Amino acid sequence: MSPKRKSNELTGCNSSGSAKYDDLPESVERKSLNRVKGGEKVLFSRDPDLPGMEVRFSRYDGFSFSRHTHDTYSIGVMLEGASYCIDNFTDSSFVAAGDVALINPEQVHSGVPLPDVGITYLMFYVDPLWMQKAAQQICETDSGFPEFDSFCSQVPGAADKLKLFHRCLSASGTRLAKESLALSAFAELLSGHGRIVPVREGRREHHAVLRAKEYLDANISRKVSLDELATVTGLSSYYFLRVFKKNTGLTPHAYFIARRIERARTMLLRGIPFSVVALECGFGDQSHFTHKFKQVMGVTPGQYLSGG
Repeated sequence: MSPKRKSNELTGCNSSGSAKYDDLPESVERKSLNRVKGGEKVLFSRDPDLPGMEVRFSRYDGFSFSRHTHDTYSIGVMLEGASYCIDNFTDSSFVAAGDVALINPEQVHSGVPLPDVGITYLMFYVDPLWMQKAAQQICETDSGFPEFDSFCSQVPGAADKLKLFHRCLSASGTRLAKESLALSAFAELLSGHGRIVPVREGRREHHAVLRAKEYLDANISRKVSLDELATVTGLSSYYFLRVFKKNTGLTPHAYFIARRIERARTMLLRGIPFSVVALECGFGDQSHFTHKFKQVMGVTPGQYLSGG
């Protein structure tokens, strides 16, 4: 069942780009969406016992993420409030308290909370190789990649197991306990919402899109023009734009920014200075870098490194 909208509303957004309160799925009871209390807070943690995983706790009141992608799986547990995972506001992308958001690597998503409610959530960023190894054990297969087939899980057991796993991380539990709880939580998710695919979805993209992605990834530090991409792919600029957006859900510019931020994130974690990261990732100055980083990651580069 789709969200209620007035016929003259083209986007379902208010002027700030946030979802309207009237756009809730009919299955959601508004009385359960109490306003999140407390100011903005973001904490990142990285556990040496689980090198393929990064965890964040976030609380926002009105902050919206623009469309972007990550190289990792992004598994989110909504603790309070509600949000849309993508900004076309379909019921399938609506995540409320108690639900789990399931986002595959390179899957386009945003984050649009209800402006008069806010959100508090946990997000687990999981390296694809870690997830592949876990899925092979869980599904008893030696090949393929795990893929989630929906944006949202409403199975209480999955959220409870992820929260228990997070408590173990916060309490500095043993490596055995952390690994056991992680496998148990992701087994719950994969059994209900996952499948094993023989190849990554990206390999079935239009050849021009793959060529453009390779070119952009190889030229992160440069300014790349639309005409340049059209020449590389052998298409007209207009047709290339249409093909790229249809295949990826992003404009070439938005994709390029997302890739730059992903590159910057990994460089920061390697201890490379901010000024060098900004330059190597194609940002004119640190101010521009900081602004774009927060649009995608929800925190500044300094906050990201310090944990929040």
